[in-house]
Amino acid sequence: MTVTPRRLGGVPLHPVSITLRRLPARWQDVTARAVQRLAFGDLTRFGYPRPALGPFTRQLTDGVTIAVDDGFARALRTGRVVMKPGIDRFDGPWVSFTDGTGCAPDVVICATGYRPGTEALAGHLVTLDRRGLPPFIGAASSPEHPGLWFFGLDSSIYGNMHVHRRQARQLARAITGWRPAQWPDMPPSTASVTPAM
Repeated sequence: MTVTPRRLGGVPLHPVSITLRRLPARWQDVTARAVQRLAFGDLTRFGYPRPALGPFTRQLTDGVTIAVDDGFARALRTGRVVMKPGIDRFDGPWVSFTDGTGCAPDVVICATGYRPGTEALAGHLVTLDRRGLPPFIGAASSPEHPGLWFFGLDSSIYGNMHVHRRQARQLARAITGWRPAQWPDMPPSTASVTPAM
């Protein structure tokens, strides 16, 4: 995935990315790759492969966002982290890689990612995509099941808290204005409350 710094030349990049979000994805891809190269140089020299897709295109295609650097690039350049290809096989304590090299690691961590897990909950109600996500998220409700909303399942390069804050307001307005057709009209309340003295 594309690695980006938190800041470039002392300028925080998160507000900049939000400002540029209306540009076409390919232009944002070019900008992100240029920022990565300016900040870290050519990471392919240290075995870090150049992503086939730009980060914004990949986020739209696969839902994978960027990695914000917190020391990884420095560790890679100084040799504290060494990139290796895929694992071919395990032979007891020995790990053989696809390039013919190997090592005997102390620990193997399988970072396989995660799925939303919505199949059991709502897979019978809506058609989920290959990532297990519904076709509507946030303030958009299910056309087949009005009043069924999904919130917080999407990811964004611009920051989930930024996006979810906006979506939460939109969802609150949608829920406030929504009323199931089968609910009968309720008469206005005639109860009165006398404040305590």
